[in-house]
Amino acid sequence: MSEHPGQATAVAEHWTEGAPLSSPLLSCHDLEKRYGRGAHAVQAVAGVSLGVMEGETLGLVGESGCGKSTLARTLLRLEAPTAGTIRFAGDDLTGLKGRRLRSARRDFQIILQDPYTSLNPRMTISQTVLEPLIVHGIGDRAERRAQVAELLERVGLNPAFGKRFPHELSGGQRQRVGIARALALRPRFIVCDEAVSALDVSIQAQVLNLLADLRDSMGLTYLFVSHNLGVVRHIADRVAVMYLGKIVEVGRSEEFFEAPRHPYSQLLLSAVLEPDPDIEPPESEFGGEAPSPSSPPSGCRFRTRCPFARDLCAAEEPELRSIGGSRAVACHFWDEIAEGRAEPKGRRAVDGPQRENGVDRG
Repeated sequence: MSEHPGQATAVAEHWTEGAPLSSPLLSCHDLEKRYGRGAHAVQAVAGVSLGVMEGETLGLVGESGCGKSTLARTLLRLEAPTAGTIRFAGDDLTGLKGRRLRSARRDFQIILQDPYTSLNPRMTISQTVLEPLIVHGIGDRAERRAQVAELLERVGLNPAFGKRFPHELSGGQRQRVGIARALALRPRFIVCDEAVSALDVSIQAQVLNLLADLRDSMGLTYLFVSHNLGVVRHIADRVAVMYLGKIVEVGRSEEFFEAPRHPYSQLLLSAVLEPDPDIEPPESEFGGEAPSPSSPPSGCRFRTRCPFARDLCAAEEPELRSIGGSRAVACHFWDEIAEGRAEPKGRRAVDGPQRENGVDRG
């Protein structure tokens, strides 16, 4: 269990303009996922409490290795949680097994990163999209064929493509097949795990627009996992930032990109360069690489890279607390940093918050 029970309450309720929303469609409380045992165990997910509201797209961002995909797969019960609880539409998924878990999975699906390796090269496109219907015993043969043709059309593919094999399609077409397969069971919730990162930029935009259209027309809810902040800004309603197995900031997309409050969020956004060769990259106040998840620092896990870290950061882990409106931050000194009252180590204090590329750099 989490050492800070207030974290679960703060994040799972969510806020909009200061008011809590209704119960989330999918939520987890104090969720943990560890690999291995003893001193060398890796805690990929470390006491996360999070929720996704019905009809929204929640962007989950962070550096590679921070635990984003592990969290997403654990929420779908593709990985068994080490501790904590997972609820979907009010039902507890944590202990489900066998037939009950398979039945529950009709409501939540996943779109994987690589549109080639996620498809069976020995199966035609029709067979790939048909398989979930067969596994769950939906419809007779004629009804299934009609559903496959409808799904391919819905994702922008000619039903005649059903006779082809994955190697005969482009990357964007293969990813559309993956989307059609995810839609086959008419789920309510879909995890998009780096769903466009393997595609060319022009194709990314097409697939993102398709996902947005499907969300609106079918009433879908997305957890959109990505390291690409530009993509997340385009599609997400809210953003959750993950660092070394923990959520460190949550907020509405426009608020997050306009003024990130956690120092790690500021680091992520400062790494997004302007597409102009005449603009010099901003000088970074942050240093070092992320520690190993098998031996995270005491207190705040970001403190070894944070220029604003103090003794309290090593002694006490900050809770993820509401800071008003729709936002929550896990930082002892977020307000001082935002107001420019926190002095970075090795630098002089500034009179007010500086802004570079739309980021508060207090």
